[in-house]
Amino acid sequence: MVRAEYQGSPYATKLTCREHQLIADVTAEKGGLDAGLRPHDFLEASLASCLQITLRMYAQKHGIEVGETSVTVELERSVSAARFQFTIVFDPCCDEGLQAHLRDVLLKCPVKTTLSQPIEFHLKS
Repeated sequence: MVRAEYQGSPYATKLTCREHQLIADVTAEKGGLDAGLRPHDFLEASLASCLQITLRMYAQKHGIEVGETSVTVELERSVSAARFQFTIVFDPCCDEGLQAHLRDVLLKCPVKTTLSQPIEFHLKS
């Protein structure tokens, strides 16, 4: 569970999850102070981190050396359906065959699986 609390500036919000704290805000163009990630940035961060963690966990479990990898995620909201586009940059130690296999593995990451399902919202009273 994540708790969001007002922080005294126009839109800065402290997010708390367990013992961790982050700041969310909007850009100066939207009236904020740009003191933290925008709410949609967190959606991108969620998928990017899950893809990276899934890659590392799979590699560790199967004794595969993947070296340094990076994942970039961009959320497009100006289309008829929200679209996440992501790129994985593999270390040169990963040959093409391994890269293809790992891409297939990453398509099953838990956050992608969750975001691919129909979503409902319920306001608890």
